[in-house]
Amino acid sequence: MSKINIKKKYNFFKKTKKIGLVSCIKLQPRFGILKIKNSKVVNFIEKPSENKWINGGYFIFKDSFFKYLKGKNIILERGPLQKLVNDDQLVAFKHNDFWKCMDTLSDKNEFDKLFKDRKAKWKYSKK
Repeated sequence: MSKINIKKKYNFFKKTKKIGLVSCIKLQPRFGILKIKNSKVVNFIEKPSENKWINGGYFIFKDSFFKYLKGKNIILERGPLQKLVNDDQLVAFKHNDFWKCMDTLSDKNEFDKLFKDRKAKWKYSKK
């Protein structure tokens, strides 16, 4: 789920004159990071807040993107998107508002509760 301003995103994309755009969000680590040397923990960082961006799963493509979709069993992230990167034709739209993936039943239950409690940021937040 996400609260992306599609008009702002599309206007940004038009200005770039590129073939593709990926919406990205800041990585929110769920776990602590251990640095280990010879089985000894030498550093422990609880949920580091690094400035890393990940694929948010929302794209815009021009029609010319279809030429990047050749072959069978295409994996978007490994083939076509990497080719766009190599051709300098992929830009990132940094999304800083609400975003959360829904991969598990636990995630679904969390979304259901947010919606039930009228706390669904993608639906009820102020403009």
